Amino acid sequence: MKKFFSLLAVAVVISMTLASCSNGAKAQEYDSYTKEVQKLLQVTDAKSLMETGIVTMLQSVVTSSTAKSIADDVISEIWDDYLLDCSQVYQKYYSLEELKAVNDFYATPAGEKLAKYTNDVTKDLAKIVQDKYSEKIQSIVMKNL
Repeated sequence: MKKFFSLLAVAVVISMTLASCSNGAKAQEYDSYTKEVQKLLQVTDAKSLMETGIVTMLQSVVTSSTAKSIADDVISEIWDDYLLDCSQVYQKYYSLEELKAVNDFYATPAGEKLAKYTNDVTKDLAKIVQDKYSEKIQSIVMKNL
C-alpha cells in the first residue's frame, strides 16, 4: 500500500508538469508559438523532470539503469507530440507575447535560478509528500472508498 501512495505522490508531481498541456490553438501563430514553447520547455528542463518522474515510478519494478533506459525511450518516442500538445495548451492560456515575456524572465538571473532549482524543489516536495503525508493520504482515501 505504501508503494501505491509513493506512486501517487510521483503521479501528482508528473501531472503538475503535464498539466500545462491540453487543447486550443491559434493557427496563424502556431510555428512561432511552438518555438517559444520549445524554448520554455528547454529552459525549465522539462525533459529531465519528466524523466525523473518516470524513473521514480519504474524503480519499484525494475533496476535504476533499466528505469532510466525506459524513461529515455518513452521521452524520445513522445516528445515531439508532447511539444505540440503543450503548444496547444499554452495557446489556450497565453498569447505569444506573454509567452515571450515568460521566456524573457527565464533569461534573467532570477529566472535562471528558478529554472535551475525547480526540478530539485519538485523532488524535495514529492519526498515530503511521500514521507510525511502518505499515511494521512492513505487514511483519507480509505475513508472515501
